[in-house]
Amino acid sequence: MAELRSPRHALGSLRLPGPAPWTPDPHLGLLLDADRLSKLIGMPVRATRLRPKPSVKHVAALADRSTGAAVGWVQVLIGPTRVKVDKARLVAAEVGLADRLGERTLPSGALLVWGPVETDPRLARALAGLDLGAATLLRYNPLRRLVLRVGDSVVRVTAEPHRWRWAHAVQVLTDHGVPVLRPATQEQARATGMRPGDRVSAWQWIEGRDLSGGATEDEQRSTGRLLARLHQVPTSSVTGLERRGWPEVRAAADCTVVQLEQVAPELGRVARGSWTSCPPPAGRGQTSSCTATSPSTSAWPPPTAASCSATSTDSAAARPRSTWATSGRSR
Repeated sequence: MAELRSPRHALGSLRLPGPAPWTPDPHLGLLLDADRLSKLIGMPVRATRLRPKPSVKHVAALADRSTGAAVGWVQVLIGPTRVKVDKARLVAAEVGLADRLGERTLPSGALLVWGPVETDPRLARALAGLDLGAATLLRYNPLRRLVLRVGDSVVRVTAEPHRWRWAHAVQVLTDHGVPVLRPATQEQARATGMRPGDRVSAWQWIEGRDLSGGATEDEQRSTGRLLARLHQVPTSSVTGLERRGWPEVRAAADCTVVQLEQVAPELGRVARGSWTSCPPPAGRGQTSSCTATSPSTSAWPPPTAASCSATSTDSAAARPRSTWATSGRSR
């Protein structure tokens, strides 16, 4: 459900306020109960990529319980946010899939809304025309982004514009001698069945593996040289490059802890306790390490202030983005 990743380096401490008394959220409880959720939706699913916003709305991906493959999205709309179902209906109707949308009013008055991936309210228009049955879904974050393999191409679809920004970043890296893939042209993108646009980009599919699979010393050295070249590219060479300093890292991690306490209270208490035991942030020119006490279960490495990336709560923003290596990653 959630994953904490703890790099060896750290940025200091998070002096978080003490947790408020935890009150179970019935809507979160529904999404976390695969049996109840499956019964309401009418198919064997479980919620993943959960983004909770208590008393407002909850968003999650739906995964097949037997294969783990993403098959759709689900939202719990609470109070005033119930009106968002109107947009979901409109978008589904526009792409000819109005009959694939499901709705159920919960006893609390909240609205449970769900549908297959191709009806995603923020992505459906861009996906129209693509045969998802002929594609391989690589990654899906509901209402945010979708990554697919279509033939020899990888297609990325996002709710926010990204294509021109990424193309510019790739050009800068190429100009500085960094070997990177270039995005496909609009014509090449059309060949995948996708509608061209700033929210859609296509890239060449490259077979390969990472360094964890028994890389040779030469391969490791070659990768190190490439990364060194990447880090030498000045971030100022790209206009509009997003920057995150300590305040942004802290705010993102604060949010992650609060969300984790909502979804998994025991793990949330472990994360909060570990972070508050860290030393103060390091000053300029200094380094700081955060040695946290590992919880009893080996499945959860000790979290640090540098990163609390909760996959379910989508808090990858907690990682600092001061270099190209972290600013230009594909997720």
